[in-house]
Amino acid sequence: MAWHKSTWRRRMNARTLRWAASKAVVAAAPALKRVTNFYGAGVAVADAAERMIYANDRLYETPLRAEQTNFIRDYCQSNDLGFSETYWQTPWRFSLEQFELRDATFLGHTGRLIDRDLRGVVTEWGEADSINRDKISVLRQGPALEAVALPVPRFNNNFHFLIDAATPIIDYFESGAALGGPHVILTAANQKTFATETLAALSAHYGAELRMVAPNEKVLCSQAVFYRRRRPASAWFPVTRETADKLREILLAHFGRTADLARRRLLYLRRGQEKLRNLTNTAEMDALMARHDFEAFQPAASNFADQVSLCAEAQTIVAVHGAALANILFAPPGTRVVEVFGRKGCKSGYLSICHRLGLEHVISIGGEDDGDQNFAADLDHLDASLSPPAD
Repeated sequence: MAWHKSTWRRRMNARTLRWAASKAVVAAAPALKRVTNFYGAGVAVADAAERMIYANDRLYETPLRAEQTNFIRDYCQSNDLGFSETYWQTPWRFSLEQFELRDATFLGHTGRLIDRDLRGVVTEWGEADSINRDKISVLRQGPALEAVALPVPRFNNNFHFLIDAATPIIDYFESGAALGGPHVILTAANQKTFATETLAALSAHYGAELRMVAPNEKVLCSQAVFYRRRRPASAWFPVTRETADKLREILLAHFGRTADLARRRLLYLRRGQEKLRNLTNTAEMDALMARHDFEAFQPAASNFADQVSLCAEAQTIVAVHGAALANILFAPPGTRVVEVFGRKGCKSGYLSICHRLGLEHVISIGGEDDGDQNFAADLDHLDASLSPPAD
């Protein structure tokens, strides 16, 4: 009974009802979309921008190994949403394009931008953004921002925050193409701890102000920077070794930590009881890791500093596919990354990142996933993968 009550409460909360009513009104009379400030549509950044600042176009020609190619072909395509059926074949072209926008409105409840012509939410390619579901006319207008704004949306996932927000900010400042004048990293006040800590570190390092915008506020930005990524598949991200090293350096300094790159830890990033992808043989997995002298560590919002410093000293990292593997960005070149999957939930995003960061990626596919993607790890395969080679 409790589950049904909880579901009913979620469906009947004020925001959901407001969204349903606004959607019905706009569907009946599309011309009211601008009048009601209801933006279910997206505007491509190339259409909203004043100009492109730069594009760090890079070509990668080192091929994947045969087993990695087979892994993508046989297991990953339905989850990767590749742009073509042969996206794993070289050469690969990656780019992170930075654009300058003028007079865009930053929404405090989501951290997204509305373009100056009030046509809709600015996105990479103009796709609809269902996150901005409320009428923005109810948001309080804050003072206009005269500095260059680096807008950061609200994130619940550490991987997407580091890839979609932290590394592009580093690329922006390190490219030498930064716009003149003071900079403000503008973000939603209800960010997770890992995001606020990282943004504080970046703002301090690059001499930018960090401003948190309340959920009921909006800010007009005279100048804002937005980016668009080009890559072979939606799961492959244009992060570089230089950017990853810089991120590690900035965060270690921010937390007052040092990393001994010669220490070479064996790390098992243990997964807690999450909504998805829990191991059904957790006890056996823990015992296997202990037998191979792996240090078990469970990443959490409260130990982000430890995640950075531990992974910066890693020799091998073992983890079930998930956001915790974003910590490979802090690992030194040559680190071995063993990614554990169920048979139906395979993606090649971390394989792609490892390939470009100079990390060794090992695939371990376990049993069939249930409806919540829970599965049993293949302990025999992991045992053989972690055992030292026979003389």
